Amino acid sequence: MNAATSRSAADAAAARWIARRDAGLSAADAAEFARWRDADPRHAAALARFEAVWSALARPGDPGGAAALARAYATVRATRRRRIALAGGAAFAAVLVAAAWWPRFAPEPAPAPVAASAVLLVPERRTLPDGSTVELKPGAEIAAEYSAAVRRVRLLRGEALFFVAKQPARPFIVAAGGIEIRAVGTAFAVELAAAGVEILVTEGRVAVQPAGAAPATAIVGAGNRARVDLAAGGPVAVAAVSAGEIDSRLAWRAPRAEFSGTPLGDVVAAVNRHARRSGQPRFVLGDPALAAVPLSGLFRLDDTAAFARLLEAGFGIAVVPRGEDELLLLPRR
Repeated sequence: MNAATSRSAADAAAARWIARRDAGLSAADAAEFARWRDADPRHAAALARFEAVWSALARPGDPGGAAALARAYATVRATRRRRIALAGGAAFAAVLVAAAWWPRFAPEPAPAPVAASAVLLVPERRTLPDGSTVELKPGAEIAAEYSAAVRRVRLLRGEALFFVAKQPARPFIVAAGGIEIRAVGTAFAVELAAAGVEILVTEGRVAVQPAGAAPATAIVGAGNRARVDLAAGGPVAVAAVSAGEIDSRLAWRAPRAEFSGTPLGDVVAAVNRHARRSGQPRFVLGDPALAAVPLSGLFRLDDTAAFARLLEAGFGIAVVPRGEDELLLLPRR
């Protein structure tokens, strides 16, 4: 295996691991991941490159995000001509490897045609029996176990954001990995991973009780994050987080679309629909030829500024403001 092939294989494996890790790793998976990462310095280097892509993807509107993506994109541009048909986490890995959150131009016809497609990715929202609501990150699972005295929800995997209806006499408890988070009326996110449980409180307060009787219960208020190491069994580590960190942490709530060979004109139409709802500038194709350019990748639909930066940073497309409400797309000469 030559150096280029070896690096390509490391990049592909790193992207797959990041996709799997985002969905949650079991203890066995975490051990396998650590062995892979430590087996070759090229594995750690590839992981660092694609973690930069994932971090930028999760931070909408970050001016440094486009630069980070540009650096990562330069390492994987050789894979842009590949046609990959995958599902679930593997599809997300393909986005990281082949697109790095950029639209992907097809420089030459593929041997076999691949139908264009667009998949809207939004968190599932459920209303619980008491009127509380929960938003589930893709891949998350919960089970509600309500009684007359207590409202209990088990987080089986992944991450969920809870908006709790106030019923002081009937506590609301989320159980995850042996950890219990108790609230009366508040909003908080819980993530269950192989290594531990993380709680992010956005409104009100919650009480976090680790497994077993020994560790003390921690009261966590809005604007704070709590972490519990499942292996150690506690204690609860609490730290303040900024509003920007909260937005970044919950970026999965934003509407995204995964495009595969979708014409730029259709992508722009999808972005513009969300721009109109949120009062952001709309995109206008300044050259009709751009409408047919096929794009692939994973995009946020609610951040026109980030979309514009990505088009400019990754491809020969100039984004020119036209008045206050329009952004003109032109081929860069």
